Amino acid sequence: SLAYAQYMFTQYNGVATPAIQFAPNATVAMTIQANGTVLIPNQPLVYLDGNAGTVTAGGTMTAFTAEIQKGGMTWNATNGRITVSVAGYYRIDLKTYHYTPTGRTRIYINGAERSLGHGDVGTHETRMQYIIALLAANDYITFTHDKQVYMGANHTTASCYLMG
Repeated sequence: SLAYAQYMFTQYNGVATPAIQFAPNATVAMTIQANGTVLIPNQPLVYLDGNAGTVTAGGTMTAFTAEIQKGGMTWNATNGRITVSVAGYYRIDLKTYHYTPTGRTRIYINGAERSLGHGDVGTHETRMQYIIALLAANDYITFTHDKQVYMGANHTTASCYLMG
């Protein structure tokens, strides 16, 4: 099939401001505003927030609520997997709140460890880790920990989004 882009000048916030819109099949996929701001309404993204309000002892992290899911990305709370929808470079973030600072957190891609976080700072700590990875469509991401992590809202979060 033949792909195309439609270029239009539109009004932005009621003011005649030139913008370029890419609209294959009449659905706006991207807008470049006159000031250089780029809007991509269906950029693949998932944002997870802890929902258990309890301390979990270890294993695959599943106690998240998907606050945002866009662009075909999915979160499966049963197996703890984020599945990406299209190939590209992704930023993957994990923030955890630990009761036992000697514990480790890991980011896995398709079952292979890609990032290891650990610390020994005090009795309670917040740990943040991220990676940038080239993923294929249908690759999946999981997060694990081996000590006590508080899975409460705003304490433990995770996200993944397409960078390009």
